Amino acid sequence: MTLGCKVNKYESDSLMQELANLGFETTDKLEPADFYIINTCAVTNEAEKKSRQMLARCKKYNDSAKFFICGCASQKNSKQFLDRGAYYVCGTSGKRNIVDIIENLAKNNAKTVIFDKNNDILPEKYENMNFALQTRTRAYIKIQDGCNNFCTYCIIPYLRGRSRSRDSSSTT
Repeated sequence: MTLGCKVNKYESDSLMQELANLGFETTDKLEPADFYIINTCAVTNEAEKKSRQMLARCKKYNDSAKFFICGCASQKNSKQFLDRGAYYVCGTSGKRNIVDIIENLAKNNAKTVIFDKNNDILPEKYENMNFALQTRTRAYIKIQDGCNNFCTYCIIPYLRGRSRSRDSSSTT
């Protein structure tokens, strides 16, 4: 489930593509599942509230599922998701780890709640993700993350870090 900007949409679609490549059935629709990935937003208080509500909505479909939370709202305050039963929480970086953890869970059925200790560290390098699964008519290609503007009304530079760009030779 994706809340927020096109960057989140691209990253969620990329995670879906990687999981599909591993043989998992994926969807961006809210329906019963064993694993949920919620890519959160914190651009406004309302967006952050909707991120928490999305976890509650997913739990109604399968309370015993594993819930993976990533994105700006979890970067800002991971505790709000851990306290509500999230299995794994990371921030705006390290989202690719979710694929490895889900693959491991499917093999080993681990039970331990995981919190990414690097959650509060903002990335300094661009994190390549595979090209995203195309779920809409127009596909996105993520070429930049972060922002250097620090506008008075915007929290994004504090949650996504400074501007970083995809290497021009990147093919994934």
